[in-house]
Amino acid sequence: MTMPRPAVVLLAATAVSGLAGYLVTFFVAAAVTPAAYATFAVFWSTLFLVVGALGGIQQEITRAAGVRDAVDGMASLGRFAVAAALAAVIVLLATAPLWTLVAGGHPLTVVALVAGAGAYCLVAVTSGALYGARAWLPIATLILVDGVLRLAGVLVSLALPEPERALEIAVVLPFPLALAIVLPVVARRLRGIRADVPLARLARNTLLAVLAAGASAVLISGFPALVSAATPGEPAAALAPLLLALMITRAPIVIPAMAMQSLLIVRFRDAGVRLVLLAVALVGVATALLAVLAAVAGPALLLAGFGPDYAVDGALLAALVASSGLIAAVIVGGAGLLAASRHSVYVAGWVVAVVVTVAAFLLPLPAEPRIVVAALAGPGAALLVQLVALAARRVEVAA
Repeated sequence: MTMPRPAVVLLAATAVSGLAGYLVTFFVAAAVTPAAYATFAVFWSTLFLVVGALGGIQQEITRAAGVRDAVDGMASLGRFAVAAALAAVIVLLATAPLWTLVAGGHPLTVVALVAGAGAYCLVAVTSGALYGARAWLPIATLILVDGVLRLAGVLVSLALPEPERALEIAVVLPFPLALAIVLPVVARRLRGIRADVPLARLARNTLLAVLAAGASAVLISGFPALVSAATPGEPAAALAPLLLALMITRAPIVIPAMAMQSLLIVRFRDAGVRLVLLAVALVGVATALLAVLAAVAGPALLLAGFGPDYAVDGALLAALVASSGLIAAVIVGGAGLLAASRHSVYVAGWVVAVVVTVAAFLLPLPAEPRIVVAALAGPGAALLVQLVALAARRVEVAA
């Protein structure tokens, strides 16, 4: 079975963008001290925790952007984008003390976080509308430009005498810059696209999608920040190898799954539950192979790439890869639930995952085993919720 052309285009763009993210990790870890890298990793984690939550906007707009001509009473996506951006900025400013505590304590860090969130809302609505319009090349261009700009900005920042604040700005700026580059090219194609529901219904659906995406972001981008918060007695330098391992093992599995989620929503919208279950099974097979590879070759690669300060054993790397595979499976299953407008079950799965993860962090275990249990148990519980719901849906459809 050949891979559909849209999937090839999107995966190619995601691969380049993912490689750019890997290089960001490599160059920052190589250029600064382990303690400084840990600080950067926590900011990166916090930013993409927020962005990951706001990614729910893209998922819902992808589902809703099926009406090409203006229809009375249906929501305007342009106005919704502005409203969503303003709402995100207001919420983050209102909770600024929390983000100051989590992201490192510097006021400019929160400014960068708030600005990035507002800009990403506009990116999310634009991307969702492009997915709904099946405009694969512009979407791929947006993904590609965002990743390349971020790498370029980080490299420039590392050349400065004190790069800490510049790195934060460099990580945030690609959101508005990539949109400014792509939007003029696709503006005509987006004109006239509206949601398939009124504004109030769109806002409700989007809120549910954001809640679920926020829960998923805790387990994906926000997990390093959660590890830092759950191990307050650990020095930053001691956490650096684990934080690096988390970032490296998340990327090969989770980033492609996240990039493909909107495409999967479009594909699953016209397919049955059987295809969703098959896709989840394929993720499981790929994860098993990658976990074996990580256990065998991972420690030597980390040692060669980053030196003895970032040594991690193979069993831990395999467990982190397995955790990433579970998350990817939940992302794929979630796309099937969203395609079927099962928003409540979709949210429930991710909320269960967060609750189980937090509970695991409270277990009376040493730091490393506790982190591994939390990394595996949360997404495992979410996948179980989804599989039960999908199986019930299949029985319902068959009846």
